Amino acid sequence: MPSGFKYLDHVTDAYVEAFGSSIEEAFNQSARGLINIMFDLNTVKGCKPRTLCANGNDTIQLLYDWLEKILWIIYTDSEIMSRFDVTISKSDSSILLEAKTLTESLDLEKHNYKTEVKGITFHQMQVLEKKNKCTCKYIADL
Repeated sequence: MPSGFKYLDHVTDAYVEAFGSSIEEAFNQSARGLINIMFDLNTVKGCKPRTLCANGNDTIQLLYDWLEKILWIIYTDSEIMSRFDVTISKSDSSILLEAKTLTESLDLEKHNYKTEVKGITFHQMQVLEKKNKCTCKYIADL
């Protein structure tokens, strides 16, 4: 199954559907879909290694925490990234995500700034896992 993301119809915000053959691929594509709302992914190369971590009690909370971490890095560290090597594991009480990526300093001109994302909402958020397929859906508040 191919992986990727697309934008679904929504009146005021960005509604993202990301998919892959595994939950890790779907979470990678979820982050890429979020970043692509704000910037042109094709302009991001990345050169500085960075590890990102997120956690949640379930896959919905994990997706929310993951996407909020991406926004936090963009807004507070002024760094941008475009690809992630995601690993997801379960502990006794939560689900853990670790992602390795390459970041670079954010440059609004180089990265073709598009629009601001204020945050991620839990409204209509879904993580649907089936055999050899995972789909994530979420709304980014613009």
